[in-house]
Amino acid sequence: MSVKTQPEGTIKVIATVIALATLVCGSAGWALKLGVTMHSLPEILVRTIWLYLPRPEVMSDPANNDVLRAGAMFGALSGGVGAFAIWMAAANAKLSHIMTRFLRRGHIIVVGDTHLTARMVRALAEEEAVPVHVTDRPIQRQERKTDDLRMTLELTPEALARKAGLLRASSVAIDMGSDAETMVMAKPILKWLERNGPGTVRHMAVRIADPFLADMFLEFAQKIGLGKLVRVSAFDENRVAARHALSSHPLFVRAAARKQKRVHALIVGFGDFGEKLFDQVMLTSIAGDL
Repeated sequence: MSVKTQPEGTIKVIATVIALATLVCGSAGWALKLGVTMHSLPEILVRTIWLYLPRPEVMSDPANNDVLRAGAMFGALSGGVGAFAIWMAAANAKLSHIMTRFLRRGHIIVVGDTHLTARMVRALAEEEAVPVHVTDRPIQRQERKTDDLRMTLELTPEALARKAGLLRASSVAIDMGSDAETMVMAKPILKWLERNGPGTVRHMAVRIADPFLADMFLEFAQKIGLGKLVRVSAFDENRVAARHALSSHPLFVRAAARKQKRVHALIVGFGDFGEKLFDQVMLTSIAGDL
C-alpha cells in the first residue's frame, strides 16, 4: 500500500457508482409500479430515498418489479460500502503503520519533523515512491489530517527496525532540524547497520548544512565497516537548489553562445541560498576557466 490514498479513492468511486445506481433503479422501479403523475412524484422521491436503508420487504414482495428490487439491493450495498469508505479514511494511518511494521519493502524512511522532511515526503509520494515518515513528536489529533501518515516512535535503531521496517527499506533520509542533532541521530543508525547488516538499505542521506560538519560525518561514515553496501551522503537543500539552478542554466553555455571567455554573474541577496549559489558559481567558474 502506498502512502497515497489510492484504496480509499477506489472505494469512494465504487460507493458513488452504487449510490447513483440506487437512485436510478429505485426511481425507475417505483415509477413503473406507481405510475408517473404529479400526485405520485413526491411519493416516488421519498420511497427512493428510503431505499438507501436496508429494506428486506421490498426484496421479498412479489408485487415489486425487478428494477425496484435491484434498486433496493444497490441501496443496501451503498450503505455498506459508504461505511467501509469512512472506516478506511479513519483507519488510514493505522493500516499504513501495520503494513510498514510487517510487510512493506523497498520504502524510504524519512526521519525528523521539519518543513524539509514534510516536503520530501510529499515529493516522494508524487513520484510514486513509498515514504515512511517517522518522528518522536506526538501528533495531536486536531492537527492530523487524513493523509498524514507520520509515525510517532522512539528514534532508536531498534525501534526503527521493529516498527518502521529499517532492514527492509531501500533508503534513509534524516533531518532533525539542526546539524548536531542530525549527526547524533544518524551515527547510531550506521553503527547498528554495521552490527546487524544493512538488509536492503542502500543509501543514507543526512541534511547537514555546515560543510565542516558534513565532512566530519562523511569521514565517520567511511570508517564504518559497511564498505560499498550503503552509500552515505550529506546534503543541504540550498546547495542542491544552487546546483540545480546552474545545471539548468550553465554558465559555459551562455559564454559559448556569446563567444565570450568571461561571464558576469550578478547575485542579488545573500541569504543561505545566495551564499551557496555564490559558492557554486565560483567552483564552476574555476573549473570552466570562465
